[in-house]
Amino acid sequence: MFILSPLNSLLRASRYRPRLCLLLLLFLWPAAASAINLDNNIQIHGFAGQSFLLSTGNNNFFGDSSSNDGSWDFTEIGVNGSWRPKPNLLFSAQILSRRAGETSSGSLQLDYGLLDYTAFELEQGRAGIRMGRVKNPIGLYNETRDVPATRPSILLPQSVYFDRVRDLEMASDGLQLYVENAMGNGMLKIEGNYGKILVNDEVEDVFVGDSGFGDLDGYGAFSRLQYHYDGERIILSASGAFVDMDFDTHGGASPFSDGGIDIQFYVLSAQYNAEKWSLTAEYVNEPISHNGGLSVIPDFTPEGGYLQGTWRALSDVELLLRYDVSYTFDDDHSGKQAESATGVPAHTALRF
Repeated sequence: MFILSPLNSLLRASRYRPRLCLLLLLFLWPAAASAINLDNNIQIHGFAGQSFLLSTGNNNFFGDSSSNDGSWDFTEIGVNGSWRPKPNLLFSAQILSRRAGETSSGSLQLDYGLLDYTAFELEQGRAGIRMGRVKNPIGLYNETRDVPATRPSILLPQSVYFDRVRDLEMASDGLQLYVENAMGNGMLKIEGNYGKILVNDEVEDVFVGDSGFGDLDGYGAFSRLQYHYDGERIILSASGAFVDMDFDTHGGASPFSDGGIDIQFYVLSAQYNAEKWSLTAEYVNEPISHNGGLSVIPDFTPEGGYLQGTWRALSDVELLLRYDVSYTFDDDHSGKQAESATGVPAHTALRF
């Protein structure tokens, strides 16, 4: 997979013209693609990414990627800005257009928008609160996954950063408390979120089979304990998420009656950074339980993880090798138990 910018094909497609104006601005006006400083307290940033995906077999991802022509159906364009009226007060927001196969249409959406108030700031650290649409502190990459330049690859490891439920993982509408404290040659960071979760049709398809069956809604608590040692040479992290979703059929045609889904999401992360190379590993365990009218769906616990190595061969060239795996059942990796109980083919227990 690699990133290209096929402006000619975009010009021929009328449905891209609104976003094309912004895309051309970011390519032809270099300042807009990095940062615009209106004064000392206001900044505007922008980015654009066009990806090409080619896969084997019938493993389609973001479009018909298994065809000989591959898929160009992964486009990201965003503009963000920040205003700091006082040293301890920051307003920040980002508008994003993301087209990703059938999972995202490319319509404009508020990716995040928040007020960040630093309540205490001392020489060894600080503490504060963020309010609004706040990024959820999950793993190493969740808060920066929306900006192509900050990701180690076009697609993040799907065992942890599952793109089909991206909205649910990405952010929530509520508040975050955070503490940063220097400890010797390291920095300890603690973050905790609580808020209303973001649910789109794709999230409903994943958890109830079809968004037309009813609506999912609810709240989630997210937390992360992270330690950075020696200028981020070593990063250790433990994340946890607890999501309570309610399912409402609104009296429509559905194989289920009203109920709920409880999700726990645990991530352990470790990264080592040397001058020319980095080694990263993350493990996820995700108990999922159902209640009420959704109790007919068996409870299960997906798990997975990845091991990733990167080598910065040149100042502007980085090579990456990753092994990424995810299982639907933590106690039945082969899927044979599920096949004998349900008749579903065993190989489906390996999600990818």
